[in-house]
This record gives sequence, C-alpha cells and structure tokens, in this order.
Amino acid sequence: MKNFFTSLSVISIILVCLMMMYSSQDWNNGLFAYLFDISMYAPLFISVIGMISACFLSEGGTRKALVTVNSLLFIIVGLLYLVASIGFLEP
Repeated sequence: MKNFFTSLSVISIILVCLMMMYSSQDWNNGLFAYLFDISMYAPLFISVIGMISACFLSEGGTRKALVTVNSLLFIIVGLLYLVASIGFLEP
C-alpha cells in the first residue's frame, strides 16, 4: 500500500504541474482540456488528493517531502485562482 500512496502523490504533483503549464502554454492536449472542462478548480482537487495520499504514508522523509510539495502546489494554485477570479473583475 505504501507504494500505491507514494505513486498517487507523485502522479498528482506531476499532473498539477503539467496542468499549470498547459494553462500558460499553447498545448493541444485533450486530457488537460477535459480536466479543465470538468472544473476550473481541478488542480486544487488533485492537490488535495495528493496531500491526503501522502498523509497515509509511514513516517519519514518521503512523507514530509510529498506533503510539503503538495501543500506548496495547493497554496500556489489557490493564490493564482484567487488573483485571477478577484483581480480580473476590475478593469
């Protein structure tokens, strides 16, 4: 089970990073377009899944690193969405 949670957390980190790169670049990828069509907040949900799966790991450096990276991604993506949703309302 440890390998499952580790791989789920690492996949969520990679997926969130790729989704943020997709939104800033001009990529034509159906998977990311589909995920953004489901919800604009999909990277936030994926980060939460990554944090939860990292919390189920046994104590150690791997757990701390994965929880830290997923938390930082959650904060960064959350701040980007906050700035985008509030900041672009005023011209």
